[in-house]
Amino acid sequence: MVQFFFPLIAALSFGPALLMLYFSLSRYTWPKVEKAYFDDRWIFGLLAVGIIVGAVFVYFQDGAQASGGGVLFVILFSVIQQLVVLVVLNFPRVRLKGGGRFYGYSLGTSIAAGIALGEYGIVFRGGSAFDYPTLAILLVYTFGLELMGGATGSVIGHSIETGDAARGMTLSSAMLVVFNFLMIPVFSFRPSALTFAFDSAALLLSAVVYAWVYRAVLPAPFPSAKPERRKRIM
Repeated sequence: MVQFFFPLIAALSFGPALLMLYFSLSRYTWPKVEKAYFDDRWIFGLLAVGIIVGAVFVYFQDGAQASGGGVLFVILFSVIQQLVVLVVLNFPRVRLKGGGRFYGYSLGTSIAAGIALGEYGIVFRGGSAFDYPTLAILLVYTFGLELMGGATGSVIGHSIETGDAARGMTLSSAMLVVFNFLMIPVFSFRPSALTFAFDSAALLLSAVVYAWVYRAVLPAPFPSAKPERRKRIM
């Protein structure tokens, strides 16, 4: 069943991510600006990397949940997810390009999309994919997760640009922890008005964080040392 419906769950997982990526980053590349702020090849390369990382996360997450992982697991899972973003963006070939906020957005969004794909696969595997309330909750979860993933990835990338990675890591991890805490009732109980309320609250939180990143972090001035590096990738 999972194989049969894979195109559907892939569209539900990656469709929102690609739309958000275009909406968020298109104003920083050609044709909307004469010189792009990032290398498109790296944006799509990190997109592929993030999907793989997200799928791996779901594999371990599913195992931890089956063994009774609780609050500590939620915190640990959130911090490790952000740590992966921090490590990848700190690779010299990525960091020296500048524009870490954009690469972080791509990586964070794609990790979230990979996780969403895995969650859909688990539901389809369990035979409950035809339960429309469950699908509605998963769709809301997908949008919330991908908004939060892109926003927190951008926060980490920007913090690397400004030389304050510890602050970015702390802030992004805290925001993701709160989001995942809101999702605990959603994945612990059958669909109901209560689970949908928590799901919607998580989406609202993600939307607020994303709006802040879209308006304040992505267009923030670059550190003085970065523009010259940015020109060399054009």
